[in-house]
Amino acid sequence: IRVIHIRKLLKSVEFINNNIPFWDIEEHTTPEEIAKKLRHFWKIPKGPIANLIEIIEANGGIVVMFDFQTKKIDGLSLHIEDLPPIFYLNNSIPGDRLRFTLAHELGHIVMHQYPTDTMEKEADLFASEFLMPKDDIMFQLENLDFYKLADLKRYWKVSMASLIMRASLLDLL
Repeated sequence: IRVIHIRKLLKSVEFINNNIPFWDIEEHTTPEEIAKKLRHFWKIPKGPIANLIEIIEANGGIVVMFDFQTKKIDGLSLHIEDLPPIFYLNNSIPGDRLRFTLAHELGHIVMHQYPTDTMEKEADLFASEFLMPKDDIMFQLENLDFYKLADLKRYWKVSMASLIMRASLLDLL
C-alpha cells in the first residue's frame, strides 16, 4: 500500500534522479571497499555523517518512517524497477540505532540484487565502514572506557554497541 502511495505521489512531483549506484559485491574486494567508494562517489567528507537521511534523499532515495508494530524489525529496503530505492525505518527504534539500520539497508541496495547467506554480515560491514571509516576512527577507539564511548557516541552519532563492534572488527579490543 505504501509503495502504491509513493508511486502516485512521485507522478505529481519533480523528483531527483536516482544517484544510488549498484556495485555487485562479487566484483569488489569487500563491503568496506564499497562503503569507501560510495563516500567518495557522494563526496562525503571525512568524519561522522551529519544527516544520513538527507544524503540518501539528496541522491534519490526515499526514506519512510514506518510503524512496524514490533521492535523485532528495524528496517527494510526495496528497489522496485520503476521507483527510486525506498528505505522503511521502524519509528520506534532509537536514533543512533536508526542510523546504523539505514546505513545497513543502504548497503543492501548498493551491493545486493539477490539474497545470499552472507548478505546480512556484508551489510553490517558496509554500514560500519560507511558511518565510521577505519581511517577516521581507528585511533579514537584505542583504550576504550565507558566515558570515552559516551563521547564517541555523541560525536559519531551511533550507538555504543556499534562503536564496540567497530573496535572489535578493527582488532582494538
